[in-house]
Amino acid sequence: MKVKKQYLEVLFLALRDTTLSLSQARVRDLALRKVQPELDAFYNDRRKIYETFAKKDADGNPDIKQNLFTFEKEEAEKMGPELEALNAEEVELDIKFPDVVKTIVENTEYKPKTGESELIDEVLKLIV
Repeated sequence: MKVKKQYLEVLFLALRDTTLSLSQARVRDLALRKVQPELDAFYNDRRKIYETFAKKDADGNPDIKQNLFTFEKEEAEKMGPELEALNAEEVELDIKFPDVVKTIVENTEYKPKTGESELIDEVLKLIV
């Protein structure tokens, strides 16, 4: 199953945040083991982009305030296409028992943030 990187986090959260029977939990855990390394790589790549375009302190390190990177407007505009390209990259997930995974995602207890339900719908279309 090919998934855009922008869908990895919501897929992970939808799988993780639910109560399941033992058999469904086994399938969920198999799926999470496929998603987790790809999600970690996505986070690392995104952080590198943030670090590249962030304001720098006197020592040349990214300026981080309250756990958030700070950006000049021009740099944020340059960063946008880089993030869009990263989000659009696809990864191949070898998901076993896709019908069970789809049922889990459809019945998740995860409470999507604004706009995430659309992402979940896109993920559901990919699970076949």
